[in-house]
Amino acid sequence: MDANICASTRELARKHYLPLCDLHNHFIVKFKENPKLIDELIMPDGVHLTDKGNEVAAEYLAPAIAALLAKPQNNKIK
Repeated sequence: MDANICASTRELARKHYLPLCDLHNHFIVKFKENPKLIDELIMPDGVHLTDKGNEVAAEYLAPAIAALLAKPQNNKIK
């Protein structure tokens, strides 16, 4: 997860008032709590998630997506 790309994404979300699920930050917090998780969640290429990493990501993202979909203004057909 490239730090520059993450910073740019956060800035775009802030600038355009968009919701942001900061998965990068979520993983950083996890790795600070348990540095051994890096090898369990990130593939050896340093980019892609392992199956367990995808599960952690889904557990983090799913509630945020559900909350967005539950907002009435997000269910209008345009």
